[in-house]
Amino acid sequence: MDFKKGYLLFVICAFAISCRYDDVTEFKSEGLMYQPVPCALECLSVCCCSWTIVIENNYYTYSSLPLNSGIDFDKQKFPLKVKLNWYLDGSCPNHVTITRIALDQ
Repeated sequence: MDFKKGYLLFVICAFAISCRYDDVTEFKSEGLMYQPVPCALECLSVCCCSWTIVIENNYYTYSSLPLNSGIDFDKQKFPLKVKLNWYLDGSCPNHVTITRIALDQ
């Protein structure tokens, strides 16, 4: 094998090893969602127009669920026990973006 092919093979292997694989079937946290409260018309900010979720004994707010969540608030009894993936988004203190969620039954 010549030098160029060996170097290319090394680069491909190094890239493959460094790639991060997230198991899409795994949830990182469990939480408890409380019933959404409609926003007041005078406040359209994410900071005062959010719902509450408790994740690992910490209170957070969130503004929306992922489109494919399958959770219909009108058909649920609250609080809801959920499994989820999320991150602090920095838009307000303790405000999160939920990237994946499912009912924990």
